Amino acid sequence: MTARALKYLTGKPPEGPFRCALPRNRTQDLEKVPKPPQAAIYLVDNADLAGFRTMVDLVVDRGIKNVHKGLKTYLTGGPAGKIPLVEGVYRSTGQLQRSVCDFLKHTGSGSTHLRAIVGIPPDLFDSLWTMARPDPAGGETAAPAAGAAGAAVPAPTAPETESETAGDGSLIQLIGYHAEARVLDSKFVGQSMEAELVRQLIIQAARAECAVLIVGDTGTGKNIVAQEIHSLSRRGKSRFVPVNCGAIPLNLLESEFFGYKKGAFTDAQADRIGLWEAANHGTIFLDEVAELPLPQQAKILRVLDDKAILPLGAREPVQLDVRVLAATNRDLFGMVQRGEFREDLYYRLRGMLIRTPALRRHLDDVPRLAQHFWQRITRNPTGALPDDILNELRGYAWPGNARELLMVLSSLHAMFGDRPLTTQHLRAIFKLDGQQEAKEPPPADEREFSLHRAECLRHLRRTQEVLQAVRVVLQPVIAQRNPPADAVERLRADMLLRSNEVDILCARPLLFHSEVVFNTIHGLKGKIAYLLGVLSDDAARAVQYARAVLRPELEQAGSAVFKEVERLLEKM
Repeated sequence: MTARALKYLTGKPPEGPFRCALPRNRTQDLEKVPKPPQAAIYLVDNADLAGFRTMVDLVVDRGIKNVHKGLKTYLTGGPAGKIPLVEGVYRSTGQLQRSVCDFLKHTGSGSTHLRAIVGIPPDLFDSLWTMARPDPAGGETAAPAAGAAGAAVPAPTAPETESETAGDGSLIQLIGYHAEARVLDSKFVGQSMEAELVRQLIIQAARAECAVLIVGDTGTGKNIVAQEIHSLSRRGKSRFVPVNCGAIPLNLLESEFFGYKKGAFTDAQADRIGLWEAANHGTIFLDEVAELPLPQQAKILRVLDDKAILPLGAREPVQLDVRVLAATNRDLFGMVQRGEFREDLYYRLRGMLIRTPALRRHLDDVPRLAQHFWQRITRNPTGALPDDILNELRGYAWPGNARELLMVLSSLHAMFGDRPLTTQHLRAIFKLDGQQEAKEPPPADEREFSLHRAECLRHLRRTQEVLQAVRVVLQPVIAQRNPPADAVERLRADMLLRSNEVDILCARPLLFHSEVVFNTIHGLKGKIAYLLGVLSDDAARAVQYARAVLRPELEQAGSAVFKEVERLLEKM
């Protein structure tokens, strides 16, 4: 009898998970399994953990650092001749990942070949199994994954490039794979890791209740992301109210947002509810939120704080239960630094961040997206573009992203849709529209080299943004000698979000451009995790720790990132 298992090996970050199989029920069989050249942790479904229980008594790990003081000794020493067993009570893949990293740190003297078996909840195991790669070692063969009806589930294709392996695939594993994201294949089209990551984040955001900020270039599908977050959330049957903040005249902003009572001004002939009240019990989507003037930003901040509005001419406020989604194609963090956008509002809107990728970053999705658009334009579900046109489309940079692609295909259909299409027709559309013709993309290695520094800069910029967010949530609490309980609870919730963001940043160590910077941020990540653990037991000690240890560490990390950005800019 074998059990499905996921193997993690030591590394920075740990390597894996890899799909493998482990014999169960018989200790001697398990001991015969070849030991890997590195220390290894094996994850199994909790349902399979019972088969190993004859080896040794279980130790419970709840994903909180240092909660079990004897865990390190247990893992490294353990009972003689026994493989340690751990029951992992984890709520998320991020929490699981932190524990796995912590386990693999305990590989000191005498524990080079440390092995432990960790049982995890079935939903976490299935999500990780779906995204895992086959075990490259060969000593332990991958067991077939059985579906609900016992049919074999094919293993996912391993990434073809190193960039994919170290990139968004690992982020998906960290965030957690949600199988229900498949319903979004026809909404956010693409087979790349970039597209899959956005679909997974949509599901994650739909399950949460926090505010979501969606950022990305024009035409990258920010509206689609917002609509799907709403429709898949518990508010999906309530109203979704989109608001283009840049399209409302300045003199009408307040009345449009908050409504008014009859007689509030000369033309107020009857009561009118505003957009906020119209979205009550549902979702309001603040598109182009960067276009809001500063006075209006202050009023929206008040709404978010008070969860109420006061219509013009009204004496009593109207209580609200509204989820807020916001989107922009501008550098909102840069606007905050320049004083063009309120910092406090920015961090209220930025509960969860989703970046929609520019089409030039996943050109392999262009053919699939073009076919999708073409079937919609022609109203023919089986319509298909010739391969030579698809190849031509893939070679264009698409500065206008998916919206530009849709426009080009619409023009192609309007001009030449009644005849067999060739690349000459497509090139004619480019010329008629005054656009540059599509060109063959540069070789993959050259393209990767040219984009690497820009990607590093973008990653470091995101790191600066997250560090500033941590400062913002810490400052109100550590500035008080005895902060109230509600402030501490708000700190815990906010720091949990920021901790997840730091986890995601650390999942791509090469993008820090410097091992020193990565180690600094990774050390900060551990201190944030420790703070979260202490907050649950001793709020006063946690606040003191944040004041004495975390704040200086935060300043050091911010300085290191800033210097690396400056160094990288000098080389470009």
